Amino acid sequence: MIDMENVKKLNAIGKLQDNLMLHSLVSHEYESQPRDYGLNKVLGMDVRLYPIEIHLLAAINENPGISSQELAAKFFRTKGAISQRIKVLSGYGLVTKSVNKENHRISNLYVTETGKMACGFHSRYETEHYLKYMELLGSFSSDEIETCARIVMSLTRALDAERQ
Repeated sequence: MIDMENVKKLNAIGKLQDNLMLHSLVSHEYESQPRDYGLNKVLGMDVRLYPIEIHLLAAINENPGISSQELAAKFFRTKGAISQRIKVLSGYGLVTKSVNKENHRISNLYVTETGKMACGFHSRYETEHYLKYMELLGSFSSDEIETCARIVMSLTRALDAERQ
């Protein structure tokens, strides 16, 4: 038999899951639109990256030498999907690859100087958005926001485990 507290918790989880599903739908739409991120001025050509590509670039910048396999695990994507995005980033001269000295089947990834500029543009872009979100979420404490982030990541990991 389920007590009242657990009934309330189940209802709250249901609301959370419904809201996450709606967020996922909106987020998917957002993620499907490539953006400039300021690269057009630097490269002198029309360069638009999808959000996943700029986030991969940022992850490589933060973790020089990271491999495609590590990025795939970090972003809940297949190695093939990551490799396709890395080809795009390499094609624009934002990322370079070098063969791992210990395991020749692995390539280590590095951000070029132009890629570092792109990361700087993206960082400013995100800061602007986060400031808007901070206004929107002003009634929540940083601890409450951190708790929400942990809950969402726990659910993301559980969903990813079911997928595999």
